[in-house]
Amino acid sequence: LVTETRHDEGFNLSFQDAQLVLPSGGQKNSSEELKGTFTNENFTSKSDSSMANKRKFISGERTHSQTTNSVQLFKSDVLPWLEMKSVQLKTSHSPTLMNLDAHYPEFQRYDRVVITTKVHWYKSVGPLKRMLCLLTAAYNRFVNYDIVVFTTIPWTDEQVLDLARTVAPAKLTIAIDGPSLEGHLAAMTKEEVTFLENRCNVKPGEKLSWFHHCTEEEYGTKANLGYSWQSEFRAYHIWKHEALKNYKWMIWMDSDALCTNTWDKDPIKAMIENNLTAMYDNFPAGVTKGLDLKEKMIEAYGFAICGIWATEDGTWRTRRCKNVDVAWVNHIHGFHHITNLDVYRSEKHMKWLKLMVGDYRFSRKWDDQLGVTIPAAFEAPERVWDLQKHNMTLMIRHNGQYDGKGPYVKVRNPEKWWVEEGRGNWTAAKILCDDCLLPGKSLPGSK
Repeated sequence: LVTETRHDEGFNLSFQDAQLVLPSGGQKNSSEELKGTFTNENFTSKSDSSMANKRKFISGERTHSQTTNSVQLFKSDVLPWLEMKSVQLKTSHSPTLMNLDAHYPEFQRYDRVVITTKVHWYKSVGPLKRMLCLLTAAYNRFVNYDIVVFTTIPWTDEQVLDLARTVAPAKLTIAIDGPSLEGHLAAMTKEEVTFLENRCNVKPGEKLSWFHHCTEEEYGTKANLGYSWQSEFRAYHIWKHEALKNYKWMIWMDSDALCTNTWDKDPIKAMIENNLTAMYDNFPAGVTKGLDLKEKMIEAYGFAICGIWATEDGTWRTRRCKNVDVAWVNHIHGFHHITNLDVYRSEKHMKWLKLMVGDYRFSRKWDDQLGVTIPAAFEAPERVWDLQKHNMTLMIRHNGQYDGKGPYVKVRNPEKWWVEEGRGNWTAAKILCDDCLLPGKSLPGSK
């Protein structure tokens, strides 16, 4: 077995799901045993061997190219444009860590729960590590839910393993969210491509890229194409993505949303026991209005709503539009929410989501916040909960505020916040996350 130590007070990583077939002696070599061990979601040993050698390894044939000092990942699934890589590092948190901020009774681990986020590429791994490490310290060290990170640009095996060390022992999946930009453009008509290039001010002889900034009528803010794609992806494509098909409950965290303390209550327990559709940290956060919104809702649901209001008891109420009304809908804040995936991927709500983004590709007007809000409002507004009004105050930092509301913090830089405020007040996160918050730096008490 390959063993790697991470933090004296934190992890001892033992890659037990990645057992090595050694050149001689002692390891499993039964074909049936190996097939049972190395499923699509587990990974095997390091070598630079070809796929032929990997197939021999899976089928039980020995190969002498294995080494004992590193680990290689297998692709868990390959679709025409989709690749997913999953790995779970077997580890246990130290008793010292687990006793910090311990819950009595202990948090229960529920089935079919996933933590999800999205980045454009591996270059965003620094903020991503910060978010996931602090979320582990705040919550996931108690329940170890699977994590799915969607990416537009593929990651290498080594990059996947790098992040897996941060989130261990949770299972990590890195999933490509869609085709390459060239693939998107190839599936569009010539007129659609020309329309997009005009929106993005592509000059003659210039090639459209993810980093072109694009405009839209009736939407005043420019957004680069990569950001517009994440908006479309989160609004529509995510709900039926292959990486989420086995899950029912999704905890969404933006990659720049930072936990600041250990959660004293379990939001998933409340979500499941009350069979909620959605639970949010902040509402309202933005608004969409217009006759086109009204027409889309009527086509999808048979009627439209004009207004969503949060009630005193922490649920919602809505009002149906009258004939003369222009529809308007406030949004759930997108940085953190929990959703019932079975509701969102149902036929009636997927019809709405497809209509919502259907005007043209890469829109910011019809975005992910609206995509989360409308199905919840039509499904059952009484089954939408405000976290804080149900005694769950998580204190997540995002864009200079806690939980999306209130005064802006004085210290916006995450590293400076960590040095001046975070690490001195949160021992569990200090043990786990000093390296993520302060890469390459040494402070008193850090490992």
